[in-house]
Amino acid sequence: LEIKNAPLIPITETVIYPGISTRIYVNDDIGNNIKELIVKNNTLAIGLSTKDYKGLVQLTADSFYRIGVLMKFDNIQKSDTGYIIDITTINRVKVYDFTFEEKQITASYADQEDIMDITEAEEQEMIVYIKGLMKDLSTKFKGTEYFITILDGLLSLEELMGYTVPMMGIPLKSKQGLLEVDSIKERALNFIDYIIREKDSV
Repeated sequence: LEIKNAPLIPITETVIYPGISTRIYVNDDIGNNIKELIVKNNTLAIGLSTKDYKGLVQLTADSFYRIGVLMKFDNIQKSDTGYIIDITTINRVKVYDFTFEEKQITASYADQEDIMDITEAEEQEMIVYIKGLMKDLSTKFKGTEYFITILDGLLSLEELMGYTVPMMGIPLKSKQGLLEVDSIKERALNFIDYIIREKDSV
C-alpha cells in the first residue's frame, strides 16, 4: 500500500466521482487555497466530501468521509460568491490522516482500487439500460435537452455516474455510499436502483 500526501479540498453539499471533467463552486477560503496551490504549481489535490460544513477553520477529521477522489485543477476563476474551479477527477482514494494548518488541510492517502467484476459487454448493456432510464426520467422535467446531449456522449459507467449522481435528488450520504462501493457491478446496480426510485417518485 503506497501512502502519499496531497492538499485536501473540502467538498461541500455534494460528492464528486472519478473519471470526469467537471466544474465545482467553492467559497473564498477554499478558492484562495486552490489559487495558492496552482501558483506553487501543485495542481493535484484530494476532493473529499464533508458531512457537515460550518467553515474551514471549524473542520476536524470527524467532519469528513474517508473515500474521495484525486483531482487535477484545470482552471480557476472568480465568481460573485467565491470561485469556479474546472477539475478533472482521476481515481478514488482513501484518506488515512489529516494535518490541519491555518487555512490549509493536507491528507495522507492511498489509491482505493475498484473491483473490476463486469465484462465489457455487461458494461455496455448497463450503459444502454441506464441511458434509457435517464431519458425516461428527463421527460418529466423541462429544459433537459442539453442534459440528453451530454448523456448521449458518455461512454463508460464511471462517466455516467460522475455526471448524473451529483444532480440526483438523493441524500448526500447515499451519494457518498455509492462512491464507497468497490465492486463496479454492485455500484452500477445500486445506481440503477436509485434512478428507478427517483423515476417512480416524480
